[in-house]
Amino acid sequence: FMCKKCRLALNNQIFYSKNNFLYCQQCMSDIEPCILTLKSSQLLNDQCKKCGKNFLFGEKISMYQYDFYHPDCFRCGNCKQLIVSQGFFRQEDGCLYCLNCHIDKGPHCMICKEPFLTGEILSQFDGKQFHNTCFVCDLCHQPIELKNFCCESGKIRCEICLKK
Repeated sequence: FMCKKCRLALNNQIFYSKNNFLYCQQCMSDIEPCILTLKSSQLLNDQCKKCGKNFLFGEKISMYQYDFYHPDCFRCGNCKQLIVSQGFFRQEDGCLYCLNCHIDKGPHCMICKEPFLTGEILSQFDGKQFHNTCFVCDLCHQPIELKNFCCESGKIRCEICLKK
């Protein structure tokens, strides 16, 4: 009685069943971060993040970053479409958005105007956000990343170019 992926013993643990195999909570989150099937009485105390109601034993639930939702509650915060089977993003306000609403209404890079996607590394300066690949020195065009820089008259200069 153990997790197929990491071999953790599942006695007195939260576990999930997928394709007739058992997985611990961490491995299932890695494999399929959205739809999970509740299989443990330990989770019955958890409530849906959206509606606040308890889950029933064996009930299907959606999970994202250790927050649990009824599948019908797992909806885009803007268009209200179910986001169970599509890509989605959690924005700074904590709300989940489907891909289309994220592209339309989500935060965008101040330089290229493209939306930020999950896992992208961002740079922030003067209250604005940029893709790391867009936030570059105006002279050498190298990404600023963790380098020191100076901004004068709207022009960004890396530390190396400032010394020239």
